[in-house]
Amino acid sequence: MTQRRRREHSLPFQKPMSVTTPAVHHLEESSLYRHPMSDAKWAATLKKVSSNLEGMDSDRVRCHVNAILKSIEFVDGFMERYCSLTCAACEDPCCHGKKIFFNQADIIFLVSSGLPAPPGQTRSQSDGMCRYLSANGCELSRKTRPYVCVWFLCETHMSHFLEEEIPVQKAMLKAFEQIRAHRLSLEAEYQTHPG
Repeated sequence: MTQRRRREHSLPFQKPMSVTTPAVHHLEESSLYRHPMSDAKWAATLKKVSSNLEGMDSDRVRCHVNAILKSIEFVDGFMERYCSLTCAACEDPCCHGKKIFFNQADIIFLVSSGLPAPPGQTRSQSDGMCRYLSANGCELSRKTRPYVCVWFLCETHMSHFLEEEIPVQKAMLKAFEQIRAHRLSLEAEYQTHPG
């Protein structure tokens, strides 16, 4: 049996969070914008989403954004370690996936977070590689990547995840649950806002 790695980690989800998981009314994120686009179209999309966010309850938006950021910050160290152990030698990097794009929820989050948005969609043509993949991995911080790139655990990453102590595994799963729930709620509020 594999011995679980012992680490000193701050597990933010062992205590009740100040932000509760929102009630989610739909289970899937919209695929709107999940396609190749030019940088000009990307810039226009960011501007449109920014305009549509005006007038939304800024406290609620900030609550969702902060919960998402807190959870991404928690999983980032683990995911970076898994990537450093495996991705450079991977023969079939997940980044080569032809259907990996920013979707509407990603764009809403990027715009409402105030983080600098990437300069464009992951690719401008359907047969292209992800523009952010470099020899050293992804050029984007985990906070500004498409969500699929935040949570995806390949088989090799999953083996490292399963070596973690059970409380760490539970905290990571809780973090992914928090991210997903807040993204779905943020997108639902955006879609129902008369902006």
